[in-house]
Amino acid sequence: MQAGRARDILKSSCLQQRDTTLTKISQTDPSKPQYHVRLRRQDAAPCALLPGNPARVDLILSLLSNPRKISSNREFLVGKGNYRGLELLVVSTGIGSPAAAIALEELANVGVRCAVRVGTTASIDESMEVGSVIIPVAAVRNEGTSSAYAPPSFPAIPDPALLGLLISSSSSVATKTGVKVHVGLVSTDDAFYAEDEEVISGLRRLKVTNLDMESSALFVVGWLKGIAVASVLAVNGNLAKGEPFVEEEAIAAAEKAAAQIALSGARLFVSRRSTFLSEEPTSAPR
Repeated sequence: MQAGRARDILKSSCLQQRDTTLTKISQTDPSKPQYHVRLRRQDAAPCALLPGNPARVDLILSLLSNPRKISSNREFLVGKGNYRGLELLVVSTGIGSPAAAIALEELANVGVRCAVRVGTTASIDESMEVGSVIIPVAAVRNEGTSSAYAPPSFPAIPDPALLGLLISSSSSVATKTGVKVHVGLVSTDDAFYAEDEEVISGLRRLKVTNLDMESSALFVVGWLKGIAVASVLAVNGNLAKGEPFVEEEAIAAAEKAAAQIALSGARLFVSRRSTFLSEEPTSAPR
């Protein structure tokens, strides 16, 4: 018991030190560009869509009115546009949780209050085929980034209100496009090539449906930062069937459907949560 309490005290001390250190090194003045995404407060919008692949920024911008690109730095390509009256940012995060967490931290600094990851995922459920879409209701924290923010027992869940609106929006998108939409439980991992048969079998026994490399870290960081976060993922491989990953052109319909679901859900969320979105972010959301 004493050893366990000592670990808890050390963890608390480390987190407090991390907060102090980040205050010193991060750009908290919203009038100046953030170090990575290069955005200032005047560039912000209520919500951001977060594709991993910078090429997917163009796809999402094609669905918006008045689309334009406003910055590009490393993996972070940033665009902006309007969807049925809602001004949005589109920010690519590259591959993996560290860069995704960086993007979300810096978006929070300039005033973004909700974010939807629009990415790809590998299914490990035979019923969730390549070319379909999965909306995760929770995530397994098999990545290392979120451990810097919270202890292992802390859950990784999307914002409940935003999640519900994404799921409700998916019905009309599925009807119009013919793309199947599922809800599932995602495992967010760090090592793309390390998911061997033993690992996948273990996850399937826990009813995990798919794998990605960003969602759980985004859920944890979003919750702690007071930002509503969720994910909508296009399936580009089915490991349960031994189907290899396909090129993005082969799942273009699913990626577009995922973007449409994200846009519709984000718009509904903003319209119904205007008070929440007008408040300053806090470390104790909701």
